[in-house]
Formats: sequence, C-alpha cells, structure tokens
Amino acid sequence: MRSVLFSYLGEKKHTLLLWMGIELIFVILLSLYRVPSEYYWYPVLLSTVLVLAGGGISFAAYYRKHRDRERMLMHVDATLEDLPEPENLTERDYRNLLMAVSDARREEVTRYDAKMGEMYEYITLWAHQMKTPITAMGLVVQQTDGEEQETLEQQLFEMDRYVDTLLQYLKLDTMNQDLVFREDSVENIVREGIRYYSKIFILKHLAVETGDLTMVVVTDEKWLLFCLKQILSNALKYTSEGRISIYTADGNKLVVQDTGIGIAAEDLPRIFDKGFTGYNGRRDKKATGIGLYLTKKILDKMGHSITVESEPGVGTIVTIGFTGQDRSGRCRTQ
Repeated sequence: MRSVLFSYLGEKKHTLLLWMGIELIFVILLSLYRVPSEYYWYPVLLSTVLVLAGGGISFAAYYRKHRDRERMLMHVDATLEDLPEPENLTERDYRNLLMAVSDARREEVTRYDAKMGEMYEYITLWAHQMKTPITAMGLVVQQTDGEEQETLEQQLFEMDRYVDTLLQYLKLDTMNQDLVFREDSVENIVREGIRYYSKIFILKHLAVETGDLTMVVVTDEKWLLFCLKQILSNALKYTSEGRISIYTADGNKLVVQDTGIGIAAEDLPRIFDKGFTGYNGRRDKKATGIGLYLTKKILDKMGHSITVESEPGVGTIVTIGFTGQDRSGRCRTQ
C-alpha cells in the first residue's frame, strides 16, 4: 500500500505543486491587502479538505486499478480485452498501442507456427522416406561377405536407429494422443529389446544376462520399448567388455546394469538435460545428448520414473520405476 501511495503522489506531484502554489499566492495577496487572517485561512483550510477528499477518492480508484492489473498478471489467459476501460486520453492511447503491438506479435507467431509446421512435416516425411533406402541398402549388404559386411550392417543399423530416434523426438509433443495403456509383460518387452540389438551384442562379444522378469505392468508397450532401446544403446556404446544384466527388483522396477566405463559424478545430475553429453560423450564425439533426454520425457509422460547410479570404471545401473505395482509384480492402478 505504501509503495502504491508514493507512486500515486509521484504521478500527481505537478497537480499538487500547482495547488500549493495557488494557495500560497492567495495567502500572500490577501496578506498584502491586510485582510484579517480569519478571512483567508478558512477558505484555505476548506480547499485543503476538499483536495484531500478528492485525492482520497482518486487514490482509491488508482489502487483498485492497480489490484486489477496485479490479478491479471496471475492469469496467463487474460487478454487485452480484459483490461479496465480507459478513463482518459493517455490510458486510451496506451491501450491502443498495446493492442497494435499484440496484433503484430500475433501475426508474427502465426507466421512462425506455419513455418515450423511446414518444417515439421518435411522432416517427418524425410525420416519416413529414409527408411526405404536404408532397407534397400541392408538387402545389398547381406549379399557381401567378410568383415566389410559386418561393418556396413552396423553402420546401417545405427542410421536406422537415429532415424527412429528422430521420429520419436518429433512425436514427443503429441505423444499423449498416441498412448495406449494396458497390462504388458516386462519379459516380452525386454526380449524384444535384446533381439533388436542382438547383432551388436555379438559384434562386441558382450554377454547379456536376464534375471527374473516375471512382472506385469500397466504401460504403453511401444513407448516403453523405445526407452529401453535408448538405455541399452548407451550400455552397449560404453561397455567394451563384461556383460549387461537386465532384471526386475522390488516388484515394481526394471533394472539395466552394465560393466562399462561409468559416468563421472559431476555429470550425473545433468544426464537428462537436452543436449548434454558429459565427459564420455565429448570423448566419444558421436553422442547427441538426446537419448536420455527423450527417455526421461517419455517416462514422465507415462507416469514412470527413471534413476541412474554409476561409478567410473565399475559400471552404470539404470532403474525404471512403475507406479501402482505391488511387490508380487501385479499391477494395481496407474
């Protein structure tokens, strides 16, 4: 209240100074004509009371408008039409300026959205069309022999995976429309993920161990499989020897554990940040910092959780937590 009062007085200072100047001139002139003081101090006092009363009413309206504007700031859906009606020419001019700026901004946003929409459609079309030549090249590579075949197959596999990641990234904002929750077997999803990377496991001579996977969860099988593929991709990328273990824990968790190079302690808090690659990614020079970011976003949208524990030189443990699961592994609610 005090700050508003000071602001009001600051805006009205010229009016106050003018009134005080007029009152002073009135008193001086009457004094010069030797008019008894009781004849001019009374009108001065009366005019002061009237000014204070009028100022109080004016300040009340000023304060009310200020509170209205503060309430509008707390509601992001407020529009210029919700502004109080202008009471003078200055307020009307500012309102017209705001509406002109708002209209120009709205047109700019519309043009930008249209441009981004065209680009989104083009990139989506491009990604889908890339699948055809990748599949064709895979058929050609199968007819070659020797070490070159393995190298080419691995590179084609990576290209196909990157295109899949791009498509899922493009769908991220609208994935809620694509979610289909139902009870699914964790074992079936894990087996499919392992099968997807089976050639990479063989090429890198890595063992994969599966523990107890007899757990049924309420999830979207397609999106959960995508997240599992991203986790397995990182495990395969940074594990050169040893094994990758996949098992369930506590009846409501899926765990992927590797014996890779691990993640530096200072990098762990930022591994889900978009574009963050960390020490391992900078050394690898191929990391994009998108995989774990997408995984976290997707799992959050599905109501699942993800945590990562790691120790450099020992390995990494990634845990996906499912809500609404009891310790018997059966689903209660989502």
